[in-house]
Amino acid sequence: MLLTVKGYNAMKKSDLFNVGYYLNKHESVRKDGMDVLLHYIYYGSKKGYNPSPLFNSEEYIKLNPDLKSLKINPLIHYLLYGKSENRKISLPHHENIPHFENKNITTKPKRNKTKNRKIKGLFNKPSKDKLSGWAAEIGNNHPINVIISIDNIKFTIKPSNYRADLKRNGINEGKHAFKFTIPMDFLDGIEHEILLKDTDGFILDKLTFKWQKPDFENKFSRYTSYSITNPIVAFPFNESDKKIFATMENIANYLIKQVPEEKPLVSIIMPVYNREGLITNAIKSVLNQTYKNFELIIIDDGSSDKTCENILKIKDKRIKLIRNKENLGISASRNKGLNISKGKYIMYLDSDNDWDNRYISAMVGAFRVNKDASALYCGQYVFEESKTNLKYVRFASLNKGLLSNRNYIDLNAYAHTRDVYLKYGGFDESLVKCVDWDLILKYSTFAKTYSVPVILSNYYFDLADNTITSNPELSYTIKQVHEKQEKRLEKIGKRAPKLTRGVSVIIPSYEALDDLKICLESLFKLDSKYVEVVVVDNNSSYDVKNYLRKLKLENKIKLILNHENYGFTYAVNQAIEIAKKDNDIVLLNNDAVFTEGAMEYLQEAAYTLENCGITVPQQVLPANTKTIDVHVPYANPQYMCDVNLSAHHKNVINLPLYHNGIYTEVSFVAFFCVYIRRDVYDKSLGLDAENGRHYRSDVIYSNFIRNVLNYKIYHVSNAIVYHKLQKATTQLQEKSDKHHDLMFVKNRWSSSEREKFGYKQAIWDLTRDEIESGKY
Repeated sequence: MLLTVKGYNAMKKSDLFNVGYYLNKHESVRKDGMDVLLHYIYYGSKKGYNPSPLFNSEEYIKLNPDLKSLKINPLIHYLLYGKSENRKISLPHHENIPHFENKNITTKPKRNKTKNRKIKGLFNKPSKDKLSGWAAEIGNNHPINVIISIDNIKFTIKPSNYRADLKRNGINEGKHAFKFTIPMDFLDGIEHEILLKDTDGFILDKLTFKWQKPDFENKFSRYTSYSITNPIVAFPFNESDKKIFATMENIANYLIKQVPEEKPLVSIIMPVYNREGLITNAIKSVLNQTYKNFELIIIDDGSSDKTCENILKIKDKRIKLIRNKENLGISASRNKGLNISKGKYIMYLDSDNDWDNRYISAMVGAFRVNKDASALYCGQYVFEESKTNLKYVRFASLNKGLLSNRNYIDLNAYAHTRDVYLKYGGFDESLVKCVDWDLILKYSTFAKTYSVPVILSNYYFDLADNTITSNPELSYTIKQVHEKQEKRLEKIGKRAPKLTRGVSVIIPSYEALDDLKICLESLFKLDSKYVEVVVVDNNSSYDVKNYLRKLKLENKIKLILNHENYGFTYAVNQAIEIAKKDNDIVLLNNDAVFTEGAMEYLQEAAYTLENCGITVPQQVLPANTKTIDVHVPYANPQYMCDVNLSAHHKNVINLPLYHNGIYTEVSFVAFFCVYIRRDVYDKSLGLDAENGRHYRSDVIYSNFIRNVLNYKIYHVSNAIVYHKLQKATTQLQEKSDKHHDLMFVKNRWSSSEREKFGYKQAIWDLTRDEIESGKY
């Protein structure tokens, strides 16, 4: 992998790889939308594709017979070794080759001045953390891939959002808009060059912009809430950042004072392989710790250099060296260390990273403060290659949904008890990569893990670690980790308590028959002794109504069939009127799917958490849902993710200093799935259909519950509900733009509907023109 990374970087800087030539020779690559260099490394070279007119892989081998058994990519070999060895290369038969502009990442493409090109696009004015705009091939209604380049770092997107103004102006059917969440690395207060390009590299639009860093307003709680969806604070640091980090220094020093007098033994696991130039620094990082009661277990994985000699030069009885006879891999090496460890707590340090000398003391102190903790982690300074190039601080209060999507906890900043290892085992030796993430997921799923807001670890990375994001091997391993985690979560679901109270599930429904069926089937698996289902259909098509009528005849649901679509809130209130009067209430979208145990965990939390009025589950959106990184900017939108803890809604509040992620207090979540205690509902005024026909009523109700009745709303991480976002909304838009605009855009009632229900038009909801007209 390291060789591939170095080769990738060398190819970016070399004229021997010509993107234009490669794309024009192999049209399918352009359609795939994959990073061109990665395509060549993993696929093209194996198929005999040449990287440019200047390099022929087959002739390179012929001209250098000693490379006949070469196992690495010929161009990578030449760039890393062959060039310095003065090896010969040859042009491929001097064909008449047209000029293609070399559009590798380090070369700026020419501005597109061709008036008749069909692909066009523009940026809108950037917002605080978003880029929006549109791109389309005129005459083609299908979305196309385009590239956003920020300071020569490329992101491929496929604009497909609908904008009425695009349609009005002849941009096909208008489904070509995009909103792109800016990676947190760029929220640094520095001006950036931004390009919108087609896949040939032609510039469609460009601008410069400076994204401001978040202002934590001198409140540490604001930072921890921010961190739960945004683990990165980019360098350079402003005064707001510095106040936060200074507070974290105080927390570290406080934790050091909590270290018990008996000072339990700590085992430090350090696997090494051919690290003769780095191992001494790593060992010194441990020996310099203020906490002295440790054993350092170094596992040499068959090094062929002087790594072991350098280790043996350091005379300290606390160092234990295990020498593998052959290279077993990092997981097997760590497991060997775990097997012989004797410490109460286990910590890890890789040979290319290091610690603040207070690290062990602070983590041991944190274990004492959090007595039920099986694992802890802290924050890190992240450097590119050396301490002279700081990139950002990485720390997040524990968010189990995000952790299942993407790792943000480094093993060098992670500690756990030996007991949790003995109970759940060590590293999975079958995984090629992501073994640390897999272990952290395992322990955090089955035992309590706490985030500790201190920065006492230093992590060094090669920039290329983050640029080769399309590595097929890595993608496969991530898939393996996700599959393993899904199985763990299924086990958690099976361990849920039993229902002890009745629950009425309220489903306001419109169209989306396939999703509705899946939704209801997930509910029919629940204990019918306690669960009733009430559906209000808002004038769907015949097939939907017919399906619901059959379920009613089978006594599986209660049903109201409306002859008009009155929207979400009115339908909810209708359903609650016919629900059992003593039952708790669950409001549920018709495209939501309960997983095993979710209902039970929501009920348990509602009655065990102090002053709890409403509980909400993880709202897990399918992979590639457009809004994933709107709510959770650090998430990888290629994989499913919980979005109920949302940066967009800024809804995370009152986080404990050390957070275990099991329950998280929120100020509000969209009411796609919420569990409301009946006694709390009876004290409220119900949902406000008058002022919130389709949306807004959930915010109004949340505010009323929290601020008037003084109840709390909690996110329950063990409760998982999947959500196929906005299917019904899309179908209504396709059916009637006018109705869609009134309900979903203006969120209002027509004058005849207001008269029918006795509603008033609120003055605060009028536009200036409407007020000045006096016609309301």
